[in-house]
Amino acid sequence: MILQQIVDLMEIGLDSAGITFTGIKVCELGDQRMKWNKFLTGKNWIIEQGAKEHISIDLNGKHGALKVDLSKPVDKWIGYFDMVTNYGTAEHVEDGIYECYANIHNFTKTKGIMVHAGPMAGGCPWHSPYHYEPDFFKKLAEANGYTVIYADNRIIPPRRRNMQPVDTTLVCAVLIKESDKPFMKKEEFVAMKAIEGLK
Repeated sequence: MILQQIVDLMEIGLDSAGITFTGIKVCELGDQRMKWNKFLTGKNWIIEQGAKEHISIDLNGKHGALKVDLSKPVDKWIGYFDMVTNYGTAEHVEDGIYECYANIHNFTKTKGIMVHAGPMAGGCPWHSPYHYEPDFFKKLAEANGYTVIYADNRIIPPRRRNMQPVDTTLVCAVLIKESDKPFMKKEEFVAMKAIEGLK
């Protein structure tokens, strides 16, 4: 879900690149909802902002999302997108989080923007198999030669009655892919020890 408290991450990336949504190609991981505004989905909102092309990827196939398995290498869209957003999707790709991040890297064109937000380690264990250490995205950037435009943690209040009465902390980042060098090897990704649940 693209929450109101983190939607600005896309604007941070666009501002840093000196561009707007107008005319760009965006890949959205997940069938993202935006229940707080009239557009209801990330797809509708991003298209309304002027994106030339928008593709969402989710195995559920809802709201126009393409059914693509991100736990496996995806050869389509290599270096194709100006922006790839990962608003809480990668941590759900069980037994394939490395491949998911490799796909994000490959989908993003050189000088393209990657937007990330996911749950911090030690919180909301019911949410997903994986949770991020606070420095995960900084380590990811260093290993792959990305520029860190923004990296911080944001506390999100509980949104549903059935959630435990604790705040959720999201590890957020906006990164720029600086070159077309290959994504880091899986053993290096695991060796970062920056994802709770990854062995």
